[in-house]
Amino acid sequence: MQGAPNLFFGIYIDKDENRSFETIPLDNVIERQKQKTTPVPEKKTIEIEKEKQKEILDLNLLFHLSPDDLIYVPAKDERKNLNAIDFNNLTKEQMERIFFVNDFSGSTCYFRPNRIAKAIIEKEIDMNYDKKKKKITGSFDNKTASFEGEQIKSICIKLKIDRLGNISKADTHLPNKNNSTTISEPEVEYQKKKWTLKSFNSFESMEKYQLAHYATLLPIERLRALKELALNAFGFKQESDMNVTERKIKFDQ
Repeated sequence: MQGAPNLFFGIYIDKDENRSFETIPLDNVIERQKQKTTPVPEKKTIEIEKEKQKEILDLNLLFHLSPDDLIYVPAKDERKNLNAIDFNNLTKEQMERIFFVNDFSGSTCYFRPNRIAKAIIEKEIDMNYDKKKKKITGSFDNKTASFEGEQIKSICIKLKIDRLGNISKADTHLPNKNNSTTISEPEVEYQKKKWTLKSFNSFESMEKYQLAHYATLLPIERLRALKELALNAFGFKQESDMNVTERKIKFDQ
């Protein structure tokens, strides 16, 4: 008889940003749903032994993972400023750092690379070189807990994808340290855009130029441009405004 699958893996941090991990049992999830609370507790208390003395630590939920969630393993030079990562313009090397959540149990979580459908050789994904035994070792064919010698769960960040396929960093569950009456801008790096004004002798030449421009775009960039055109056509400022029942096409006068 197969046991109940684990659906939520909580990643918590303490005041020093050290991570702690816990698989939330299914019966606990069901009970919390009955109480109309979040499936994963937002706070947790653990007891550790430090210098032969017991210490109580209060932890806050950073984020939780579920099977098939997307995560990104930042390189060491990216961890200083995660907000600087452009997830809509990832390099080939960065794409190889994206993983799916495979499964988890206890404090252990396994991931599988998004670029591999099936391992070509045994233990390819979980392959490591044991310096002591001087041989290649591995435990699984299609999942792993580590990447480049580090535990993925200890450094990964959760990703989210919208309906148009745009990838971005998922929000954390950490409480806002700012006062509720204080408004602060998002922690992002502003980039200056280079605009070019181009003139055309006819509508046909303009249309050919536009078609040639769209042909050079990536599929995700074409969808983004289509969304912007749709918003402008209906006079909406943002995607959430499209939920209204009455829609009228707006023509410039």
